[in-house]
Amino acid sequence: MIDFLCSHYQHPKDIEKICEFECRYDQMKPIQWYTKDWFLYRDLNQALREHDVIFSYSMRVFIKDLHQQITNCHAESKESTIFKVYRGLSIATATLDELKKKSGLLLSFNSFLSTTTNESVALIFGETPRDRPHMTTVLFEIKVDPSISTPAHYADISD
Repeated sequence: MIDFLCSHYQHPKDIEKICEFECRYDQMKPIQWYTKDWFLYRDLNQALREHDVIFSYSMRVFIKDLHQQITNCHAESKESTIFKVYRGLSIATATLDELKKKSGLLLSFNSFLSTTTNESVALIFGETPRDRPHMTTVLFEIKVDPSISTPAHYADISD
């Protein structure tokens, strides 16, 4: 995994982060690394969305550790009441038009999905740059019912 990252990222700041990752990574705390301000979050999710087999395979140990920590946090969760989370995205207007045609149907995401309980924060993350007029800001409101068993695990990682 480290060799792949070093061959994939050449910028000195990226190499520095990779070295830190190699020295300090703890398989019990991958969420901390996933949420750090570096390329891993962005590029891992892009690889999962785009079915980039090479990137995903190279990161398989990290993906497994991250999934396991989310699963463990989900199992330990004491949440029992229905709650809402939000996800802001900037998507192509044509994609939004396709989604509107499928209103009321199940929507799935093929990446790790970060959300917030704060609608305003989600809108900031979904903000569309002015130089991209073909893009539209979308806010997803997701109602989570902890009493319903689901194969999709979620965890509050705000700590």
